Amino acid sequence: MVLYADIVTSSVPEPATYAAIAGLALLVYVIVRRRR
Repeated sequence: MVLYADIVTSSVPEPATYAAIAGLALLVYVIVRRRR
């Protein structure tokens, strides 16, 4: 929840926010790829 609030409130998210999003996206990508 805090992550989404960060993105909405700040026009330029912190590097940590980008890292969290990238890590989450990578995790989802790996899970989806393994299921196939």
